[in-house]
Amino acid sequence: MKVFGTFMILFSAFMMYQVSRHSSQLEPKEFKAALKKSPEALLIDLRSAKDFTAGHLQGAMNMDCDLLSYKWRVAELDTTLPVFLYCKDGQQSEKAAIFFHSSGFVSITEMEGGFQMWESEQLPSTPAEVVLPDDELTWMEFSRYLDLEHDVIVDYYIPWNTNCQKMEPLIDELAIKYDKKVKIIRINTDTYKRLAVEQGITVLPTYQFYENGNLTLTLEGITERAVIEKQLKENEYAALKEKKFPGIIHVPTSKK
Repeated sequence: MKVFGTFMILFSAFMMYQVSRHSSQLEPKEFKAALKKSPEALLIDLRSAKDFTAGHLQGAMNMDCDLLSYKWRVAELDTTLPVFLYCKDGQQSEKAAIFFHSSGFVSITEMEGGFQMWESEQLPSTPAEVVLPDDELTWMEFSRYLDLEHDVIVDYYIPWNTNCQKMEPLIDELAIKYDKKVKIIRINTDTYKRLAVEQGITVLPTYQFYENGNLTLTLEGITERAVIEKQLKENEYAALKEKKFPGIIHVPTSKK
């Protein structure tokens, strides 16, 4: 038993040494600068989906390291790319760095202090997204999240889908650019299967544009920035032309 214990200690020390050779820990501002110099890098947010929704680094992929799906999602990533990791306070990213190294990644950068330190230094992050209930929604129940004060983009996605991952940085960028004007609601079709079926979603990602609570356009798959921004500007022009005023749609729910 003592021999096994000694072996585990030595093995852990060896793994930490190996990771230290291929990874680095940077304070938030240094992390931000290094990330900017590596546009091809994978940026991984290791926090829960709830924390991710409340705000995250632009372009980050959410991979909750406490979920069972975490390991197989890491296995699907390109190990030749540099990876940048951050968590809530810096503790989980240290453990994640060991796993990423054992999975074949050779360039690993961790954020010291995690997202808490990032926020404390008032560095930019995405605005908080609409928080949906954990259980299934019907369209009638979901429609109460559409309001007249903002244009709304409903983003149907799955976190591990390659096309969804490619679009993630653009959606985050638009959320920051059009904050206070456009509301982006992200629908994970793994969680909200019934809603996706009711809306006839067959391609991911799918983007539905709502203006004054009415569906104005649906786009499927990889979409260029110019196409999305053109639609947002058209909606804004229409709202000014018709002199629409803020209001909120309230649709009663029938949950038991």
